Amino acid sequence: MSTTKNRNELEELLNYENNANKLRTSIPEEYGKGALVAETVFWGDFKVAIYGAGNCGAAVYIWLKEKGIDAEFFVDSKKTGSLFEKPILDLTEAARRFDGEKFLVLIAVNSSYYENNLIKKKLLSIDASKVIRRDEIEVNLNLWTFDILTHKQELSVAFDYLADDESQKAYIEYFRTHLTRDFWRYAEYDFTEKYFCEELFDIKKVTHYICCGGYTGDNILRFSKKNPRFESVVVYEPQEKYMNPLQESIDLLPKNVGKKIRIIEKECKDVNNATAATIDSEFSGGVGTILISMDIEGGEFLALKGAEKTISQNPPIFALSAYHKFDDFPVFIEYLKNRGEYKFFARKYRSSASVPSNEIVLYAVPALLSLK
Repeated sequence: MSTTKNRNELEELLNYENNANKLRTSIPEEYGKGALVAETVFWGDFKVAIYGAGNCGAAVYIWLKEKGIDAEFFVDSKKTGSLFEKPILDLTEAARRFDGEKFLVLIAVNSSYYENNLIKKKLLSIDASKVIRRDEIEVNLNLWTFDILTHKQELSVAFDYLADDESQKAYIEYFRTHLTRDFWRYAEYDFTEKYFCEELFDIKKVTHYICCGGYTGDNILRFSKKNPRFESVVVYEPQEKYMNPLQESIDLLPKNVGKKIRIIEKECKDVNNATAATIDSEFSGGVGTILISMDIEGGEFLALKGAEKTISQNPPIFALSAYHKFDDFPVFIEYLKNRGEYKFFARKYRSSASVPSNEIVLYAVPALLSLK
């Protein structure tokens, strides 16, 4: 249950429109006012253009329209014509439009950090006033502000399910950093402990571990070190570029441990097809304690839906990355709260990412397995 003090802090935060100045001026001087890079009204006198006329560019255009911002045109080196009745210009044509105007350009292409930086430099060289890379959009434009402030009720309800004071304070801090773009100023844990919070459940009693988002095998190695006597591990990793590093990590383990690990080279979702598989289809269940961790870039809810049978037969412990979408907390809690007697906790792990609130995890622990 939420304390009165925590509840009051959340309500003040969710009334950000009225409390913005107070939230800013309450930042301790040592953090510096320069830490706040997003204002309530960010756009000022900028005109807006979008670099990239593909699916990503279309998504950014639609998001801008929902916020009442009408992009002037798209810039694309490979496409011509128009999109949403807006012209698609090449760099030469864009340079003419930038001349003498104050333009903010959002890069909306699915390319690497390095390639995004090259595009940014190129746009600045042809006199774009300000350019924001795709990975910077959330940080600098505060994309979630509108969504957070229009879903106050759902966010408030989810808060009341958090089981301890630390979780409530981490939840408040999570949304405060999104709304103010300030540093994270509350408790954080070492990144190596992510998904394995031993103050909440006994990791040594976990018999089956399902890792959704195997990456290079770092979570598998950490879990195996903490609990080498597990019975089985199932790892979902669809990206071919991670297969060798993942297998190499498993090969570092003793053979009698490594042979208990199975890799599913598919996405973890709510359907079974050539590229995706559900937890229910790949995990046979069984007795014992199940731990499921998920970090699959916003696909966590679909993966949860694909574990419905597993949840009903033997409710697992869940460790869910809850920072990919603004409503991850309420969506995950709403789905799980009636599918077992769960206790919910939030813990934040240190991150080197540009978004200060990344790496917050929602733990859903069956009450009989909870240590708190």
